[in-house]
Amino acid sequence: MLEGIKTGSAKVSVKLVDPQHSSVPAAVEPLMVVANLFLLPPAANIIPCASLDYTANQFRGNNNIRLGLEFKLLTRHFKN
Repeated sequence: MLEGIKTGSAKVSVKLVDPQHSSVPAAVEPLMVVANLFLLPPAANIIPCASLDYTANQFRGNNNIRLGLEFKLLTRHFKN
């Protein structure tokens, strides 16, 4: 989860700092920064080849607004 100061596009770069992984190149991902979104469920453990349905909601003031954004997370997108 990342938090931005302004909305818009950004580029995130991640590098492993452990000397054991010094040969692993940094990963760079472009992303869109939006205001006050959170995912439901906020955390989950899933087994390989499974999928997880989750939604993005937004806080506006003290209200929880369901945005109707639904996603499916497939474990094949991740390497063990």
